[in-house]
Amino acid sequence: MEQPADHETSPKDEQQPAAAISKRQMKRLQKMERQEENKKAKKAAEKEQKQKLLELKRAEIGKMLDSMTEAEREQWHQQQKGKKQQVMAARQASKAHNQQALSAPQKLVIDLDFSDMMSPSEVKSLLQQLSYSYSAAVSGQQQVHLHLLGATGNLEAALHKQLPGHVHWAATKSEKNFTEYFQERLQDLVYLTADSPDELSELDSSKVYIIGGIVDRNRHKGICYQRAKEAGIATAKLPIAQHIKLQTSAVITVNQVVDILVRVLASGDWKAALEQVLPGRKRADTAGAAAAPSRVKQSSA
Repeated sequence: MEQPADHETSPKDEQQPAAAISKRQMKRLQKMERQEENKKAKKAAEKEQKQKLLELKRAEIGKMLDSMTEAEREQWHQQQKGKKQQVMAARQASKAHNQQALSAPQKLVIDLDFSDMMSPSEVKSLLQQLSYSYSAAVSGQQQVHLHLLGATGNLEAALHKQLPGHVHWAATKSEKNFTEYFQERLQDLVYLTADSPDELSELDSSKVYIIGGIVDRNRHKGICYQRAKEAGIATAKLPIAQHIKLQTSAVITVNQVVDILVRVLASGDWKAALEQVLPGRKRADTAGAAAAPSRVKQSSA
């Protein structure tokens, strides 16, 4: 019997109804639409307010200049020129300092190959953590060479929308995942995960430490450890329990892991780094001991 051509449809296919949207899904979509509309309205109002303040400031400056003598106006303009030059010089110095991170001996990878495992709100939270992570990696005297690897799909689009300036970061960025990018150095890769049986005692600049870039609200438990095992690379967990007494549990964000590692590189003191980075509410030795517990995870996965 001759089969119908690919472009032809059978009566059965034509009769199949479109999938219905549940009331719960409809309410969720409507809520998201309202939130987006409110966000746009708020942004427009802020822009209008900013423009009004700018015009007011210009009017005040014009009034001030009108009351000055020609010599006073010239002096004021020279002062403003000097301030602008100082700001530009500071920016250039900061940029030059940040660029030095690209040659830092210690490499840290944030594994961003989790695009399909996070909701829009979780992606937004992750990108905020990336911004903090970059600051911790490059701004201080102790720097690390940050690698943002594996961002594709929705995560890549959100990254360009929410953090457009990341293209200028002094960090390595690639759509390749960590096994593809470091295919010649798999023996040097160490995935940091709380599920690892091995504890990290010291940092080794010959190793490349990987942090799972995922915010999943505990839906994907053990995913980073499983990913590392499948890739055949080493794993390790931070020596938190050895130095800090925690509540029943605590969640460590991506930027907190980066911050801890940078501080340990600078001082070699795990205890001090953990105390400085982990909030008091997560530790049993502080006033935050009454805080509600949550599951212990490193790099949020």
